[in-house]
Amino acid sequence: MPKQVWQSEDGSIFDTEQKCQEYEKKQALLNDLWLAIDLAREGDDPRRVFEGWAFSEHFFKLFNYLSKEDLIIYKDDFRRLADCIDGKINIEKDQ
Repeated sequence: MPKQVWQSEDGSIFDTEQKCQEYEKKQALLNDLWLAIDLAREGDDPRRVFEGWAFSEHFFKLFNYLSKEDLIIYKDDFRRLADCIDGKINIEKDQ
C-alpha cells in the first residue's frame, strides 16, 4: 500500500504535512537571513542589516565561511555551544 508523503518546494520529502511546513518555514527564514547577509556584505551600511536581525556585526562575519545548509547541519552544535557558554552544560575534561 502506498504511503502518503509531502514534498517541499525544494523537493525534500517528509512523512507528515507538519514536518514539511516546519521545514519550509525554516527555509524561508534562512533564505531571508542569507539575503540579509549578502546585502550587508555588498551594502554601504551593513549595521542596518545586522541590527534588524539582532545579531552583532562580528557574528555575521562568521557566516562568510558557512553556507545556508551548514546552519541547518550544525544547528544543534550552535545550541550546544550557546548552552556551554551560558553554563547550562558542564563539560568535564580529562586531566
